[in-house]
Amino acid sequence: MSVNKLSPEEFIESFKKVPRTAVSMAIINEKNGILLTKRKEDPFKDFWHLPGSFIIKQESIDNCIKRILEEELGFKNNFSSELAFISEDLVLDPRGHAIDLIYKVKINSDASLIPIGRTKELEYFDKIPENVGFNHTDVLKKLGYTL
Repeated sequence: MSVNKLSPEEFIESFKKVPRTAVSMAIINEKNGILLTKRKEDPFKDFWHLPGSFIIKQESIDNCIKRILEEELGFKNNFSSELAFISEDLVLDPRGHAIDLIYKVKINSDASLIPIGRTKELEYFDKIPENVGFNHTDVLKKLGYTL
């Protein structure tokens, strides 16, 4: 999958010019647990969040979801996705204004997921953990999860 990623400096600079659009995934298992990943890097290093990434220019949403599944979770099989809602973060992402497309993503229930790339750990939760980054506590509440 060939995409043109910005350098870290260009990426941060882009927030000064326009809002950035991201995709976050609500992957829910058969016990209604939601998959959260723990970040290896800042911002919000060692905090839980929904797996996700910013969309890269000329990258379709489906390809962005596929890239996230492969680069953060080691998942390379088929999936289905459906837009759940759109979330906007004006202040909690220290990089700047982010528009987050929240997708419910279904993967094979016996799929093995492994933390790779920027993902330190992954775990399914039935309640919202204490240390959640970005605006994902609000997103999780909107998905029906409680503290």
